[in-house]
Amino acid sequence: MGREIELDCFGKALRGDVDAPFVFWLFGPGGIGKSALLRRLGDQARAEGRVLVELDGRFLGRDPADFEDAADAFVSVPGTVLFIDSFEQCQWLESHLWQRFLPRAAPGALVVSAGRLAPLPQWTADPAWAGLLQVRELRPLSGGEAGALLEAASGRPERRDAVLHFAGGNPLALTLAAAADSAGRVGSEWTPSAEVLRTLVAGLVGEVPSAAHRRALEVAAQAHATTEELLGQCSPSRTRRGCSSGCVSCRSSNRRPWGCIRTTLRGRR
Repeated sequence: MGREIELDCFGKALRGDVDAPFVFWLFGPGGIGKSALLRRLGDQARAEGRVLVELDGRFLGRDPADFEDAADAFVSVPGTVLFIDSFEQCQWLESHLWQRFLPRAAPGALVVSAGRLAPLPQWTADPAWAGLLQVRELRPLSGGEAGALLEAASGRPERRDAVLHFAGGNPLALTLAAAADSAGRVGSEWTPSAEVLRTLVAGLVGEVPSAAHRRALEVAAQAHATTEELLGQCSPSRTRRGCSSGCVSCRSSNRRPWGCIRTTLRGRR
């Protein structure tokens, strides 16, 4: 559901639009739909007869030569589309990608990367990549899109508002909540189960560097808005910036976990 802007821009690139980007960099918090969007983009590429190379950062070794072997078609077969999912798991590859690998792309090749982190500023500010790189932060689904996804997942109409409020437009939260809703008792008031919360903590927050970093996220979930000063009172100073990962939104000096992450962390306390 949704993501029409990304689909349309990628479609233009597949059709050879000279103004379309060469690199599509998608980022956002866990469960926001990055992998699902990559699958939809892959379907578009297949429909255009493109060769696809699909890699996952979770399963890439730490040797750039291994990556280049796996992605060889990108530099040897014209029109190949390279997809890299979970790029935050192979962040060590980023400089090699920009400096040594992407400049060798075969004619007409495209690359789509998806992960929890934005590209390093040195690449987005580089004039050499101007017009060739599109960076898109995937935001939560709109109310209409979230409602359509919930309906497609056969969520119960009488619990629609409660599920939408909990999920906050996060596709993973919506899907899990709808599945749990369909198995719940008819007529009972809906609240997320412990199993749903456990799954969401793993999928949305993922691994954190330490217990102190998890504490920082829990503090941010309880406070209306978290400043570094407030965080420093509850956590060691070395973790004050520990919650600036892909699960918080920053507005000026305030930090807040994304809606359903905030709710999930509260529910797990």
